[in-house]
Amino acid sequence: YQAPEMHTGVAFDGALADSFSLGVVIYALLMKDYPWSSTVPGVCRCFAVFSRFGFRKFVAKRNIRGGVAKVEERMSEPMQRTLEGLLSVD
Repeated sequence: YQAPEMHTGVAFDGALADSFSLGVVIYALLMKDYPWSSTVPGVCRCFAVFSRFGFRKFVAKRNIRGGVAKVEERMSEPMQRTLEGLLSVD
């Protein structure tokens, strides 16, 4: 997954972009679903919610694929903190 700064056309920190991608991979492995389809601005509603409100609000609203439970109900607090750090956008 591409970090959002990769779509800006300006120089970015490759290590931070890789950390973001690692966060997406960990999320996908844990939840058996991708968190969003694209990080290109205006393309994906899920990423827009994440960008605007942050990781905690995103997992509070996001349902587990094929279910009614929320992601935050199935993800441990330490893992939420870890992914919140890896998936930070500024």
